[in-house]
Amino acid sequence: MKLNIMGDFVPIGRGCLTVTNRSAISEGIVSLIKDADYNIINLECPVVNSPDTKKIVKDGPNLKCTEEAVSYLKDCGIDMVTLANNHLKDYGSKGIQDTLETCKKNGIEYVGAGMNLQEARVPKVIQVGGYKVGIVNVCENESSIAADCDPGSNPIDEINNYYDICNIKEKADKIIIIIHGGSEHFHYPTPGIKKRCHFYADLGVSAIVCHHTHCYSGYEVYHGVPIFYSLGNFFFDRKKRNSWLWNTGYLVQLRITNDKTDFRIYPYVQCKDEAHVNLMDYEQEQLFSVNIDKINEIIKNDSALQAKYREWLNKRYKDYISRTITWGNKFFEVAYKRNLVPACISKNKAMLLLNYIKCESHCDLMKLSLEKYINER
Repeated sequence: MKLNIMGDFVPIGRGCLTVTNRSAISEGIVSLIKDADYNIINLECPVVNSPDTKKIVKDGPNLKCTEEAVSYLKDCGIDMVTLANNHLKDYGSKGIQDTLETCKKNGIEYVGAGMNLQEARVPKVIQVGGYKVGIVNVCENESSIAADCDPGSNPIDEINNYYDICNIKEKADKIIIIIHGGSEHFHYPTPGIKKRCHFYADLGVSAIVCHHTHCYSGYEVYHGVPIFYSLGNFFFDRKKRNSWLWNTGYLVQLRITNDKTDFRIYPYVQCKDEAHVNLMDYEQEQLFSVNIDKINEIIKNDSALQAKYREWLNKRYKDYISRTITWGNKFFEVAYKRNLVPACISKNKAMLLLNYIKCESHCDLMKLSLEKYINER
């Protein structure tokens, strides 16, 4: 069984036109998709069918697409979309409902989302040839998360994830977990993500694939389980983003047999000069190969990975500290408690801080930034 997994698909900007023209994904990649037995991509934006659907107030951009994007994915050979990501709820409950209905209408399966948490947690079992493969999809805890009575994405929750993986073992020969999370624009997994992926592997999953960081990361094989720490953007056009970091990534092809889960990766360039995704040419692939081999060596070495993470912290910590500043003092606090002055923190800043507290990757950096700030005073 050959199963392809792709990263973030966001048909915005120039991508709207190339999706309409049915030219966003190159013939070479479409051939890879149609040659496989099953294909999964991350749809990182809700389908919005009505101009009256309102976007939510949140930290970060609100993304959306139309039904045309979903029908295009179907035409290209996509069988399933993962929906556990931080943008699914950008247009509220109506956007989620439209997305689920549009997928059903176009004959595309979905996983990682539902009209409540119980639905969002349900893994999908796909059957191709003689194999039953369970697909589990989770994301870090940001603004898209489902609750008991609210629609949204399936969150990372090690206890729930443990039970969901254990339960799906009874129904599937192999299990793949697809995770949306990580530190954006960082070429490496955070130590916390590596530890969590090893935990999932120890539970008995057959492969682990991550995306979200807007750049590719490396991979390793841990106790026979291939772990890909970030695929990079698959199709995501941003006006002010035009760099090797943003515009490169890779597709993972898992090759599943009774004995093992093997793989091959296919690197590509997306939305650079034009809004297309194309397989790399020979020279680009050589540069990519050298770079990812270096990343892989660092991932294997916990000390080297910690050092890279510390370098990243040193670049980012002032951003985190500056965003926590409220310019208050004890006199202001007393006056606020007595309703003499308004709060010095805006709603937008409160939402930003809440996101930093809830989201695992942000929370780790936030804590380390505060510790660094305290130690340097």
